[in-house]
Amino acid sequence: WRALVIGLLTTLLPCGWLWAFAVVAAGTADPLMGAAVMAAFWLGTVPILAGLGLGVGSLMRVIKPRLAMVMSIAIVCLGVWTIFSRMEMSAMAHDGAHDPAAHHDHGTPAIPTTPPCCDPDEH
Repeated sequence: WRALVIGLLTTLLPCGWLWAFAVVAAGTADPLMGAAVMAAFWLGTVPILAGLGLGVGSLMRVIKPRLAMVMSIAIVCLGVWTIFSRMEMSAMAHDGAHDPAAHHDHGTPAIPTTPPCCDPDEH
């Protein structure tokens, strides 16, 4: 029953190839030809998906004891990368703030940094 339910639920996956084969199968207007088209799809995808599942399972057996450490290092590296990216963006914005030419792009007027409602010259 489990395999039947999973098999039926896979038709709900947003897989372009699955839907393409389903349309071709329906376009045959013949139940046997439609089944043959879907069998061809199944024969083409099952070995790859099974191999992928076995490969990931084997890889997880090797990585699992070290997974917490690997993920911790990955998160720290992502955090450091984010900090340096933000610092670089901040430095670029700061350098451009004192350079009037940096606010112009081929004659485009500068974007005011103070909203019109708060401009101290208007009061």
